[in-house]
Amino acid sequence: MSKREAERDYLYMKYFVTMFFFAVACGLVIYAQKDGLKYTLFLVDGDTTMGTVEEFHKFNPRFDFLSYSFTDQYGERHAKTRLVNRNYLSNGEVGGEIEVTFSRRYPDVADPTILVPHLKPAFWLMTVGSAVILLLAISSIFSVLQLVRHRKADRYY
Repeated sequence: MSKREAERDYLYMKYFVTMFFFAVACGLVIYAQKDGLKYTLFLVDGDTTMGTVEEFHKFNPRFDFLSYSFTDQYGERHAKTRLVNRNYLSNGEVGGEIEVTFSRRYPDVADPTILVPHLKPAFWLMTVGSAVILLLAISSIFSVLQLVRHRKADRYY
């Protein structure tokens, strides 16, 4: 195998390995997208208010469906349901108050404030995954351009 063939094989391998990790990073970003975007909205224009616990639905021994409602800054009432770990809620009474964080721009995006710190890992996974996707895309483009240059040069050999 000549040096030129080895270089071409290396570029193909580099391209396919880059595409594999590109797909993995895309999967991670898609996985973290829902909670990561929610945390981003809370960081950008989040606000807190007191809401009311409407009801609990037992899901399994550790988790409950929490139904709550709150009023945003425009006086509109919003009702949400969220799967929560029973240990996170200190006030688990129906009709009790619960602190709610919501986005002022999109009030439908809301969560109990006690759960907001648990969204942070998804935010970082989404952010770092997006940066990795960008770097891998740039690397892939350079590999393809080098392969094209090699193909053009191979015409003269």
